[in-house]
Amino acid sequence: IQASKNPQSHEALLITDAVHRLLALAEQYYASGRKGLAYLPEWEFNGIGQMEKGKAYQVKMATERVLIYNANSIEYKSEATDIVNNKTSRLAFEKNTGSNMHLIIPASAFKISVNTADEVYVYDSSGEMVGAARVTLPNTLITIWGNDELSTTKDGLYSGEEWTLELYSNLTQVQTKLEYRIKNGKATFEQDALLIANEVNNKLDASSFILFNAVPNPSNQVTEIRYFVPEEKYISLRLYNLLGEEILQIDEGLKSNGYHETEVNVGVLAPGTYFYKLQSDKKQITKRLEVVQ
Repeated sequence: IQASKNPQSHEALLITDAVHRLLALAEQYYASGRKGLAYLPEWEFNGIGQMEKGKAYQVKMATERVLIYNANSIEYKSEATDIVNNKTSRLAFEKNTGSNMHLIIPASAFKISVNTADEVYVYDSSGEMVGAARVTLPNTLITIWGNDELSTTKDGLYSGEEWTLELYSNLTQVQTKLEYRIKNGKATFEQDALLIANEVNNKLDASSFILFNAVPNPSNQVTEIRYFVPEEKYISLRLYNLLGEEILQIDEGLKSNGYHETEVNVGVLAPGTYFYKLQSDKKQITKRLEVVQ
């Protein structure tokens, strides 16, 4: 961050204007932790309200930039905006794990009829709610919460875990699953990410047999692999080299429905590219694993 030395430049170098142009996200912090409230000037969404002295704010940007602020002798232009209340009423949702990301759904992305009395919910692989917001037009913003690695139980999305969306229609009083497309990334959890949906529609089919990204990846010692089984099922998890040769049987057996995890010591493997495959009687999923020195 740099201070402006030119007193004539403050109109062009306002932080709020820079944030507006760069599609940035400001997130309010409190002493108790992150609240996940957001202000997106580009999307006409202000869930924070007016900034207050003594409170901290985080700025998220889509590209790397330098924010230039005025000298202390120069005042900033201020502008009041209405606060958007996107809190749900049908299902009470309160969560604060200290780790989150945000999803924007513009009105043009909805391929189904919605109104401001409807609500959108976000779920993890086991069906636990990790985000919720009332539909707000022209843009709906949902805070999606990640897992607190310091907690003893899972209370949010793992890094790289996929999430699902559901819509509650106030008109029909029916909750339905949604399918969606993301404009600028993948529908997986990444802390501090800001994703934009470009299409949201009713979901026709669903599958929840899931293999997560290894963490860490790349790795030179121990990496952890998680997977989710929707029902009791016999599975195998194996590691292969680039030639398709089996290197290691990581896990195998009859697994109960839910999350499972296992550690793999890759320190004994030669550096290079490997693939780990989760397989059941009806489905298989393969992901890449890089081993480094």
